[in-house]
Amino acid sequence: MNRGIPLPSHWTTSKSSLYCLRCGAKADQRDRFCRICGAEFRSRGEERSRTIVEAVPKTPASDIEALVHKVEKLESEKEALRLKLRRQRLAPAKIIAYSLLATGAVALISSIVFFSSILAFIGLGLAFWGALFLFIRPVGYVKAKLLDSTTFSSLMAIDKILGEEACQGKGLYLASKHEHGLTDGMVFIPANDDATIPSMAEIPRGKVFSKNPQGVCLPSPGYGLTKLFEKELEVDFSKVDLDYLQKNLPKLLVEDLEVVEEFSMDVDGELVEVRMVGAIYQDLCRQVRKLNNICLYLGCPIISAIGSALAKVTDNPVVFEGDKLSKDGKEIQARYRIIKG
Repeated sequence: MNRGIPLPSHWTTSKSSLYCLRCGAKADQRDRFCRICGAEFRSRGEERSRTIVEAVPKTPASDIEALVHKVEKLESEKEALRLKLRRQRLAPAKIIAYSLLATGAVALISSIVFFSSILAFIGLGLAFWGALFLFIRPVGYVKAKLLDSTTFSSLMAIDKILGEEACQGKGLYLASKHEHGLTDGMVFIPANDDATIPSMAEIPRGKVFSKNPQGVCLPSPGYGLTKLFEKELEVDFSKVDLDYLQKNLPKLLVEDLEVVEEFSMDVDGELVEVRMVGAIYQDLCRQVRKLNNICLYLGCPIISAIGSALAKVTDNPVVFEGDKLSKDGKEIQARYRIIKG
């Protein structure tokens, strides 16, 4: 062999970084497969870079959005469980009440069997205290004049905003389906009489003044009452229909919350008429009547709360057509129109 003849450049041996991942044997750069086990060779730099790339996967935007919605759902479930736990804390009082009633009933029956007046008096006393614990519960009350004064200042601020923007359209209670509920409890007052839904791209950013179309977008003055209605009925209005609201709202307002003495809701196609008698907001309604824009475009807090509830139940925007107060101030009639898409 002639030692003076140089080898080809691709045959030149050097210190190679190629190694076998399976058996660890090294090889020349011209080798692609291990001569011992036949596995493919990779350099250490390639393996390290590949490991780094695979360790940082890209998360699609759709997955991030799904996670956000899942977190919001879990938050709502947590709030529901918190309310349920709060109600269960009152269970001992009910247990005591039913125990007294049961013991009293047994004592009364025993007094009849054994002809004992002492057992009769004991049974009546236990039954009385059982009924007392069952129906009388501690509830915090606030004077109506204090509540009206607190609410009226906020309504004055809204009236001033509407007056400066020269809004002339009726209030449009927005449905909560847009942008995954970000418009929940919002009311839009357009600058003109056209009932046009504002651009959903502006509302999620919390804009008050809308340009497409022109108008003002604010939280509903009665949305807090709407949330209270859901809490008392233990339902989410977005998961029930209009018939449920028509059947359960009168009992809630008259018997449970005692907000009004009489309440009725009539549904005729897209029109909804509400009649209330003896509302606790009578004095507030008289004060709100002095404002130029609230009663004309939004209504008092309870009227606004019903509008927000209708929008959430029907999943459609609801226009406040107006309300009418009787001469004695005891009866209020309001009309809404559902804009079905």
